[in-house]
Amino acid sequence: MSDTGGYRRVNTAQDATETLLDHWPIRDGEAYLTAIQACLDAIMERVHPQAARNAFIKAAEEAGVSLLQ
Repeated sequence: MSDTGGYRRVNTAQDATETLLDHWPIRDGEAYLTAIQACLDAIMERVHPQAARNAFIKAAEEAGVSLLQ
């Protein structure tokens, strides 16, 4: 995923946070906001990275962003 419709590799909670903040097609939505918080919490080791991954997937579904897993 990029501004030109390409793909982005997201391997870590840091990558996911940067993608959400800098490259996401929408800036609102409950799942979007939840994903940002979950990713930040994973970076700070407050939640398991899988929780951030799950939140990121839900945000992608909300935004209509395709994921390759």
